[in-house]
Amino acid sequence: MKKIILVTHVLSDGPAQNFLKYCLNNNFEIAYIEHPLTVNKRIQSSRFKIFNGKKIIFEKSLSKIKSVFFSHFLSIFRNVFLVRKYFNKKNDYYIGFNCLNTLSGIILKKYLKFPIDKVIFFSVDYSPKRYQILILNYIYQFLDKFCIKNSDYSWCLSQKMINEKKLIHNLKDSYDHKFKISPMGYWNIYKIDRKFEYNFLYIGNIEYQQGLKKYLELAKVLKKSKILFKFNFIGDGADLDLFKKDLHNCNLLDSFIFHGYLKDFDNIINISKKTSFGLAIYETSQDPMKLINYTDSGKIKMYISLNLPFITNFEISNWKFYKKKNCSVIESNVDDIFKKLKDLEFDNKLYFKILRNITKLENEFLWNNIIKKLIV
Repeated sequence: MKKIILVTHVLSDGPAQNFLKYCLNNNFEIAYIEHPLTVNKRIQSSRFKIFNGKKIIFEKSLSKIKSVFFSHFLSIFRNVFLVRKYFNKKNDYYIGFNCLNTLSGIILKKYLKFPIDKVIFFSVDYSPKRYQILILNYIYQFLDKFCIKNSDYSWCLSQKMINEKKLIHNLKDSYDHKFKISPMGYWNIYKIDRKFEYNFLYIGNIEYQQGLKKYLELAKVLKKSKILFKFNFIGDGADLDLFKKDLHNCNLLDSFIFHGYLKDFDNIINISKKTSFGLAIYETSQDPMKLINYTDSGKIKMYISLNLPFITNFEISNWKFYKKKNCSVIESNVDDIFKKLKDLEFDNKLYFKILRNITKLENEFLWNNIIKKLIV
């Protein structure tokens, strides 16, 4: 039985939670640590769980630290303490989701000689300018490079992320063997009958850097054209109240439904059945970090799983792949998106062709296929 340690900071479900699901499905022995980001209002404590197969045999909670700096700093030592005290056995993998959690694994293996076969640095995101404060950005880049050099492998969400890290850190080709691509995935593609309507679905954090301004612009264009439309939002976020206020000021609030954060995927499926397009239009002018340029969009993989055509732009790292597969609407601005939607409305065959092309991606990004290539 494989023994694996998974350590993450959590805002919403991502690679760590899906790796945990894979490990549980395969009856591994697992130590799982998750620390809530300070902006995460749903989780109020750091949580440590030990699984034997699918059964929890031990769990412990530690109080949430409100200070961003101390929260991140202390998580490094919390990880070391929890693993050494409660999971003191020979482990096959330690997977740290971000450089802080990976640093804990490096300390355990390299400096404390804790029995870990492979320490994995999993980059859930990356940016050359992660912080506007120079000293913070220097520390971030230093830790990122340190973790690449001192971990056994570095798993990244995209090739563009790997290329940027090699460039910024001036890494030679001799480090190439450490890098592996681990894109976002899905567990299944649900066969859902759809038809063309101006009904949209957004899943994710409700923040302006996630493209809220674009959705507001699209709604204005649709209203001006006297088209019946509806936007469904699943998720929560720091800008929810501000976004609702902006919608109200534009007399658009009645055309938006906010379902909140939904944990039950069946509820998400049922809401999606009433929609025709997923929304993943990014606004990097609102995001100085430009994280989406280097990562892999999890919401797009969610839409593919729901067999839902999606609307995006050229900010995502792998737009060429989706363009080639013809499974989405990819345009640079709202006016061009609206024109494309009118084309699909005029000729429904084009819409159903996109639907069929999404179904063809069924085995392309299954989590089982992605993870079993990495955990061997």
